[in-house]
Amino acid sequence: MAKSPTDFITESLILRFLTAPLRWLRVLAFVILIVFGSSMILQTWFHQPSLLQQETTMTQQLGQQSLWAEFNSQTAGDKPGINIQAARYAYSAFSTVFFEWSQINRALNSNLPGDFGYGIGQTLKTHIGYLQRFDDTLKIIAVRLGNAILFALFALFLTLLGLIDGLVQRRIRQENAGRESAGLYHRAKYWRSGIVWSSLLVYLCLPVAVSPLWLTVPAVAAAVMTFLQAKYLKKYL
Repeated sequence: MAKSPTDFITESLILRFLTAPLRWLRVLAFVILIVFGSSMILQTWFHQPSLLQQETTMTQQLGQQSLWAEFNSQTAGDKPGINIQAARYAYSAFSTVFFEWSQINRALNSNLPGDFGYGIGQTLKTHIGYLQRFDDTLKIIAVRLGNAILFALFALFLTLLGLIDGLVQRRIRQENAGRESAGLYHRAKYWRSGIVWSSLLVYLCLPVAVSPLWLTVPAVAAAVMTFLQAKYLKKYL
């Protein structure tokens, strides 16, 4: 039976690659909306402390953990850790898109009626608190992205170990005519992808601050799924 045009579009790798930036932008907009809305509700109505301050404290505590001392300790020239550098780059990109390209900063800096965006700037100044809260939201997401990138290195190391161990187990199973399970392989494949992306999305959207060390949980789980994938790979390739 011939595939319909809709199926072809859905399964086309080229189209999926070309539309990937749009999907990522949609996810980013969703994350920003969740964090901004939750911070407004918690800090305005429930008088909770600043989420940005809590995230900064958690990140500073992360640098004091012996496991990450090599990455986060101050090295020669006071070079910051990988997560701090990534957070700075991410916030710089966010600030450029949302404040520079949108001309918001230019409108806020207009002081004379003839300047560009003077009227819009005056309106924005009356709601400057919301803009500052939105800026804090971008900083929170940038800090969390930096922490996620740092733990991605740890996850990559664990995944490599799981892959090697799984391939060794596969070789043993191949030599001994052991049990082959395509079901376990495919379940591990889908669970690995689901664990990684859902954990990252939940971490970015959390309305409360949590220790970045919790990112070790999905990292270990993804490594276990990689081990199962490699172990139950087809017996003969």
